[in-house]
Amino acid sequence: MAEDIKKFIEESAQETRKHFDVKVAEVEKRFDEKTEEIKSHMDVVAEGLHSDIQAVAEGVEVANDRLDRLEGLPEKVDAIRDDVEAIKVTMDTMEQDVGSIKRDLKGKADREELSVLEAKLRPA
Repeated sequence: MAEDIKKFIEESAQETRKHFDVKVAEVEKRFDEKTEEIKSHMDVVAEGLHSDIQAVAEGVEVANDRLDRLEGLPEKVDAIRDDVEAIKVTMDTMEQDVGSIKRDLKGKADREELSVLEAKLRPA
């Protein structure tokens, strides 16, 4: 009888080991499948992140280019402001010159009219 019990225990232990080995193999297979699934998912995520990072980098580059173009803007504005002031001074001078010319022409026209009138009044 002790021999039967020993045999029963050994068979049970062997059956338990087989069952355990099958379950371990199933778990390992499932683990490998999930690992591959997660790896594939992470590859997709990494690719998406790479694209997003590339887009951000390009956006930063464009922004830097725009800032570089604006960098000299205050000096350009100051130069334009100086040019406008110079034009104003020139226009003021020209307005004074035009006023003087108008007065001279008016005086000349008045003298010519006076000469015409004098000529009319002179005895022929």
